[in-house]
Amino acid sequence: MWKGIFYNAISKYSGVLINLGITAILSRVLTPEEFGIVALVFVFIGFFNLLGNMGIGPAIVQTLDLTEDDIGSIFAFSGLMALVLAVFFFFKWWHDCRVL
Repeated sequence: MWKGIFYNAISKYSGVLINLGITAILSRVLTPEEFGIVALVFVFIGFFNLLGNMGIGPAIVQTLDLTEDDIGSIFAFSGLMALVLAVFFFFKWWHDCRVL
């Protein structure tokens, strides 16, 4: 049990440390305006990661009697949600070439 906790902690916190290092390097290399855009993108990436982990994966793993129709519906929902969000944010900032 302790081995699993250890590897889970390493997995989670190594990502945080790597992200902190990348942010520190980018803050030194980029201008403040460019870094502001990168920070905005980091916020959206975090938001989309949160949406991606909203419980669909654990629900699939814990459900014992999934049918092919259920799997297809879950896949379609995930794809449609990603497409709707991508189109929304693209058209929200399509005029700002710095973000694209």
